[in-house]
This record gives sequence, C-alpha cells and structure tokens, in this order.
Amino acid sequence: MKLKKGIFVLILFYPFLVYGQDQDLVKKYMDALEPAMSNKTMGVSSPSLTMHLEFEYNSAKLTPDATRYLESLAKALQGGSLSRYIYAIQGHTCNLGKKDYNQKLSLKRAESVMAFLSTATGFPKEQFEVEGLGDTKPVVANDTEENRQKNRRVVIINTMKLFNQ
Repeated sequence: MKLKKGIFVLILFYPFLVYGQDQDLVKKYMDALEPAMSNKTMGVSSPSLTMHLEFEYNSAKLTPDATRYLESLAKALQGGSLSRYIYAIQGHTCNLGKKDYNQKLSLKRAESVMAFLSTATGFPKEQFEVEGLGDTKPVVANDTEENRQKNRRVVIINTMKLFNQ
C-alpha cells in the first residue's frame, strides 16, 4: 500500500480540524480571509490561509478529504464580502525531486484547487490568480520528513483587489 503525499495544514493558529464542525470551519476560513486581518501566517501576509490538501500520489488529483476542506472554503468565499475579491492560489512543494518537476507539480495542484473552487463557488476562473512556486519558498528547512511535509502546501491569499465582473 502506498502512502499518500500530503500538504501541511495550518489555518492561522488552528492546526487540527474536525469534520463534524463544518460551520465552525467555514467561519474560521472566513475569518482567515477577512480583509481586516493583518497577521503573518506561514510567511505570508494575511488575509491568507494555508491548507492541508491531500492529492493522489505524484498527482494533482484531489482526494475526497481534500474536497471536504475545499467545500467549506467555497462556502466561506461565498459569504459576506469575500465574494468580491480576487484570490491568489499558490502551490508549494518540498525539495525532493527535480526543481522543474516540483514547479510543474505545484502549479498543477494550484490549478486543481482553482478549478474546484471555481466550480463550487460559481466564481469565474479569472477571479483566481494561480502560481506554482515549487520548492522556492520553504517555511522551514527541508532537513527532515516532518519539515518537508510542512513545505508541501497550498496557500490561499485574498489579494485585496476587487473583482470587476
């Protein structure tokens, strides 16, 4: 049996998620992306959140667990004033493998998240800016498997730019 490679989770200061509390999760996502926030999270200026999303091994295909997180995120983006903004989706990897491959994989994973969110929210794809950063912006040293797992992540950023439809 192959283990799935994942991307580290940290949603502001709440790293453990409970599936049964979907409304709480939606609220936490809304709070994380709210324009009034100005904290720093995982090296990215807020309002942003870093998500744990599992993909099939060596692939950009989302697992069922990943889609549950993204469904909650989609609900959050549709709430309140959040639907008016443009969102950046950044894919990141650890340093294992070739740089070119990691960059392409991180981009494909960010695009997979964008496609899911666009469908789930009804937002046009132009409302998302997608970027694959590979292993260029680690949040910790890639010296242990635990740290490499932290560097495998997707970051969602409210760009604070209004989307004009």
